[in-house]
Amino acid sequence: MMLLRLSIVFLVGLLFTCFASSASVWASSNVVNVGVLAHRGVDACIHTWSPTIRYLSEQIPGHEFQLLPLDLDGMSAAIEQGKVGFVLTNPCNYVELERRYSITRIATLRNLRHGNPYTQFGSVIFVRADRHDLHSLADLKNRSFGAVDKAAFGGFQMAWRELKDAGINPFKDLADIQFLGFPQDNIVLSVRDGKIDAGTVRTDILERMAADGQIKLGDFRILNQQTSEKFPFYHSSRLYPEWAFAKTRLSPERLAETVAIALLKMSENHPAAVTGKHAGWTVPLNYQPVHELFMDLEIGPYQKLDDISLVGLMRQYWYWLVPVLVIIVLSIFHNILVNRQVTLRTRELSQTNYALE
Repeated sequence: MMLLRLSIVFLVGLLFTCFASSASVWASSNVVNVGVLAHRGVDACIHTWSPTIRYLSEQIPGHEFQLLPLDLDGMSAAIEQGKVGFVLTNPCNYVELERRYSITRIATLRNLRHGNPYTQFGSVIFVRADRHDLHSLADLKNRSFGAVDKAAFGGFQMAWRELKDAGINPFKDLADIQFLGFPQDNIVLSVRDGKIDAGTVRTDILERMAADGQIKLGDFRILNQQTSEKFPFYHSSRLYPEWAFAKTRLSPERLAETVAIALLKMSENHPAAVTGKHAGWTVPLNYQPVHELFMDLEIGPYQKLDDISLVGLMRQYWYWLVPVLVIIVLSIFHNILVNRQVTLRTRELSQTNYALE
């Protein structure tokens, strides 16, 4: 029985060590990693956001904040492995991480566009102005369409939702979808040059290209055009909140409050804001519209169960599966040892009875 007890104590201790190690390391270190989505590459991420990370180190004595550029998969892995205390990411990725890892937003970006700050954005769907056969989203059936990527929030998913509301399944009803990636300018130029019938990009791309002399706005027609108060850019979709700065479960509440205050204090003419091309930060917006988009399209955290692979489920719910698996292994190991002890004891009793007889 002593062997059984020692085995159980060892395994329980090992399990506790695995779960507590990341928290103990975090508590003993003053280095705070901030995972930032590098959607335009590592170099661009470092250039854009390094001043903001340095700003936090200057504003919060006793803590050294470090930038950790990550892609979408890397962002999830960093949170799973306890490598980041905060994350800065787009609203699409934020909602997935919020539902999967319970991260909490503490500030929303005030993006600077044409000299003015905006906390929301959308997407615009457009065709050439001389395409007299294309006046509504329904007219796009059996036409070619350009976008950034299937997983791009402003570069496809916003438009996907509007197409769905118009009765169009982009993966079945369009003649072709071309995912052209970044820069989004390529989508605009492809429509202008007649290479594709229609396209979608993030709001303000058309206005910026026109201001730079690359295109003429009069050469394009906006489909499903919307009007929103205090939002001057062409848009075909609903508006959604900007990028979110969020804390992970590893970050103490007191530190998160201090970081939030520091971000809200940043002025729009601060070097960090100027380099990042934004106007500082505001209180966290409501990201429910992003949840509603995901639910409507049945993607992201609301993806249909029959579309999710076993590997995907294991990656998504590993923090529940690991303890269950450990408990199962412990139970099996316990039963094996108990059965062995019972067998040995039975054999000893049989031999004793035989000797007595």
